[in-house]
Amino acid sequence: MQIQRKKLIIYSLLGTFFYILLPYIVIYILTELDIFEFSSSFTLSLLIFGSVGILISVSKYFFPENSLNRHIIGIGTSIFSGIYLFFIFGGFNINQTLGNYYIETSNSQVLLGLQVIAWLLLGGSLLRILSNIIKLIEFKQDRDITIFHKDSLKLTKIFNILGVLVYLVLSVYLITTIYSGSQISIILHENYDFTYEENTIIDPDDDTIDITNYFDITNLGFYDISEVYIDLYIFTLNTTDNLQVALPNNTQIGEALNIYYKIFPANYISKNNNITISIFPEWVPGLITYDANLIIYFSLSGSYAGINFVFNSSVRTFWNSALIP
Repeated sequence: MQIQRKKLIIYSLLGTFFYILLPYIVIYILTELDIFEFSSSFTLSLLIFGSVGILISVSKYFFPENSLNRHIIGIGTSIFSGIYLFFIFGGFNINQTLGNYYIETSNSQVLLGLQVIAWLLLGGSLLRILSNIIKLIEFKQDRDITIFHKDSLKLTKIFNILGVLVYLVLSVYLITTIYSGSQISIILHENYDFTYEENTIIDPDDDTIDITNYFDITNLGFYDISEVYIDLYIFTLNTTDNLQVALPNNTQIGEALNIYYKIFPANYISKNNNITISIFPEWVPGLITYDANLIIYFSLSGSYAGINFVFNSSVRTFWNSALIP
């Protein structure tokens, strides 16, 4: 068995860089910049997957070039690369809509489902696997497999070209998606409007209060934000109710659920979208009587460039009971 020592060393170093060092460098940078957070189980799994990947990718250099064993290991390398990339982008999270990644700031969080990228990368890997299988068949038969009798174009070349095209398309998709994602902003307003209906003069228990909140969505990217569902929840933080009966602290007092928007188009700014939160009847008398610091939780789920995401945010505001007529 002829060992290609120079290639073994070079590709061991390259494998270590691409399978382990590069992912960990990216994780470190994104974590330090507070852009992404990664679970410890994910980073540990990445180390295990990466170590196995290095062993598989360099093992072919223990065998002569264009040997049967080398072709077989080449197929194994392509299979493992597909599994590795599928894992990184959350493809194995079968029972979850979202993948392994989320972006978090001081007052907002974005959960990302990157499985569409995982499946695209897996498709590219399958083309590589087919190409390596055909190479193995050609090697065993010691003859060319051609599409046309007049040409010497091999099936392997066709699959190689298809693989390159798939990765080019995927690269363009990733670049445009990352750029477009950086051009999106969602802002929840602190200011609000409210309506108060006094149904009877004597008893306030049948009165109603609706709070209308506003938000802006800026989408200056290349893709639409579609199939949007929004939930809002309003809580008291602290109130002037000393007895903590009519309007207690840290209590949910209203909500608006499953508010649907078909689309927020690309290259468009949508301002002052409004959602009305209905206050639960049992807390209406308390709001009529007492002041309160409130927090409104905002959750928006949708699809962007085939990627499912959830945006969570909150805003604090003040309720002044003196404004009730």
